[in-house]
Amino acid sequence: MPLSRSDVASLERRLRRVEGLLTALARRLELTPEEIEEATRANVSAEVAQLVSAGRKIMAIKILREQEGLGLAEAKRIIDEL
Repeated sequence: MPLSRSDVASLERRLRRVEGLLTALARRLELTPEEIEEATRANVSAEVAQLVSAGRKIMAIKILREQEGLGLAEAKRIIDEL
């Protein structure tokens, strides 16, 4: 079933709101849009992205392992790619 114009308009409004919230969050965490995008692609939390941005890679690996149940090598690979 195709979406109506009002459905599309509603989705566009919601998308703009979410984008605004993400921008505000990025500013609050002092992350660049590129860092947020990279973290999203790597599927890591804002906390991990912030740690990487601050140069705290070891702590980022530790938190990522706790959050995702990853092994050391896999978590390190993800963090290094960020």
